[in-house]
Amino acid sequence: MTETVLPSFLRFREEGLIIGRILAGYGELEFEMCDCVFAINNDLDSSIRQLFGRRGELRRIKIAEELMKAQYEAAGLAAPHRAIMEDMDWCRQVRNQYAHCNWYDRENEGLCFIDLEATAKRTITNATSLIERRHRIDVPLLTEQEAFFLRPLIESGLEELQIMLSDYRKKCHNLASTIRLMAVHCQGKRATASTSAAL
Repeated sequence: MTETVLPSFLRFREEGLIIGRILAGYGELEFEMCDCVFAINNDLDSSIRQLFGRRGELRRIKIAEELMKAQYEAAGLAAPHRAIMEDMDWCRQVRNQYAHCNWYDRENEGLCFIDLEATAKRTITNATSLIERRHRIDVPLLTEQEAFFLRPLIESGLEELQIMLSDYRKKCHNLASTIRLMAVHCQGKRATASTSAAL
């Protein structure tokens, strides 16, 4: 058997593969979120610096939400924007749960993990009380969680939000162009009327 720091994932390969995709895939969600900010300010360098200049997944979500909020509200997209950011936060919690836990497996239990950060907030008297706080994990649950990770991307998600904002901006641009043309037309009419009156 290949030596690894996490032998449980060799014994539970399918679970390990899904968990690996969840952990690695979260970065892709953050990049899409950054792209939404870029769609707002049209400044990629600033978008990356604002979101990734300092570490902290929750911090990035809050900054992105604040940067995007006004424009998406103006476009009538406040509800989908809020829902997508809530989905992002749930994905963050799932990712962090697996990134900051310890894994073990037993033949009669399957694959389990212990969230030591959550456990540290409670009183632990012995090893038994520690094990009591374990969580069993299986392929169906992990598959469901991985599928949820697609929501911020494809189910009226971050990419769709960018498209809707782009459509809104095109409408605004077309409306502004129409207003400018009408203004020029009206000015021309006023000028013609003034000339006629002078004659």
